Amino acid sequence: MRGAHLTYTPAAVDRYGVDGLALSASLPVRRERYRSDQTAPYLDRLLPEGAARSLLEREFRVPRGDTFHLLEALGRDCAGAVVIIDADDAPPVQTGEPLTLTDDDVAARIDELPAHPLGVDEQVRLSLAGMQAKLLVTELASGTFALPVGGAPSTHIIKLAIEGFAGVCANEAWCLALARRAGLPAPQRRYAGSATVTRWS
Repeated sequence: MRGAHLTYTPAAVDRYGVDGLALSASLPVRRERYRSDQTAPYLDRLLPEGAARSLLEREFRVPRGDTFHLLEALGRDCAGAVVIIDADDAPPVQTGEPLTLTDDDVAARIDELPAHPLGVDEQVRLSLAGMQAKLLVTELASGTFALPVGGAPSTHIIKLAIEGFAGVCANEAWCLALARRAGLPAPQRRYAGSATVTRWS
């Protein structure tokens, strides 16, 4: 993997303070640079795992296991509101209307997940960890879903059942409901039999 060092800017140090949490508990804010062996575990966990990662590496012609270049292709929308872009690039801003999806469009996108993990294609560039098949979408003010294109952030995850793990979607929905009942901050979710729809931003 190409070395991925991390140095917090002076502005970040001022904002969060030394030892503050900005990205991860494993990378607390400090003035000294983090080495690539220290950043690698965090960066790897921003990406899908297993077959999904292999498919994305082939699609974007990234050498197997090259976390740096895969995040270069996909990192404009990652978990935790993290954006990974070239230092010379402007932060992503929405430049146009998200592409509204009908129910049939959503179903088609779900059917295409084995070939296009996370719904990533030439228009949609984002990343999320895990092995479970999932589609990231943006909810519009109308309540309908759209593709997060033109810099629009994703707002919801549609997660599908995993073959060989019966009840995984029901279990996730139950755990989130339990957390909310216990007073813990947990995302809103809807359970649809073989899928859960979770608001994550």
